Amino acid sequence: MREQSQGGTPAQSHEPDASPSSPLGSLQRAILEELWTAGESSVREVVALLEARANTRAYTTVLTVMIRLHARGLLIRRREGRRDLYLAAVDPTGLSAALSREAVDRLIDAHGDEALAAFAARMRDGDPADLVRLRELLNREDL
Repeated sequence: MREQSQGGTPAQSHEPDASPSSPLGSLQRAILEELWTAGESSVREVVALLEARANTRAYTTVLTVMIRLHARGLLIRRREGRRDLYLAAVDPTGLSAALSREAVDRLIDAHGDEALAAFAARMRDGDPADLVRLRELLNREDL
C-alpha cells in the first residue's frame, strides 16, 4: 500500500517492494549487513555506515525500516539512556530460516488448511528424498 502525499497523489516509496524471491528490500538488507559487521549500533550510527558506502538515506527512513525489522523479529532493540541500540537477531546463515518461518506463518495465517494441503500434496508428489528429510525434521526437537 502506498502512502498518499499531501497533494493526494501516491507518495514515492524510498524502499523497493520486496519480491517473493527476495523478501527483503535493498535498504533492509543493507541495514542487516551493516549490523552484522558493526554489531550493536544506534540508528544514527547505521545512517553513518550507510553513508560511508554511498547509500545515503534520511535518518527517519532508516529509523522506520529498523523499527519494522524489529517488529519482524529480525532486529533486537535495547534502550540505553535516550537512544535505542539495535542488533541483528539472526546471523547471515540464519536469515533464510527466519524469512522462511515468516513466509510459512503468513501463508498458513492467510490460507489455513488449504496451505497445509497444498504443501502435503507437493511433498507427496515430489522427490521421495524430500519426504524422508521432512520426516527427519519433524522428529527434531531443536526446531
